[in-house]
Amino acid sequence: MDMQARVLPMLAAIHNYILEKDPIEITDMLPPSNDDIADRIEDNGQLATEHPRRMEKDAANLRRDQIAMRMWDDYQRVLRK
Repeated sequence: MDMQARVLPMLAAIHNYILEKDPIEITDMLPPSNDDIADRIEDNGQLATEHPRRMEKDAANLRRDQIAMRMWDDYQRVLRK
């Protein structure tokens, strides 16, 4: 179980490293299709070079809380089934 807990953080670290070194490479890994998926990938900008401002932190915290509440509601619905 200890090893399994390390898999996701390591994959995230590898993903971030690839994006930092070659952000275009991620589009090379996508399967070809008629819809150009690469055009629909959201650009999340650059890595931060300074600490987040209060307003940014508050917005991020609100988004996190909303996601957590939706997850909790979904979990409760599963339990009721």
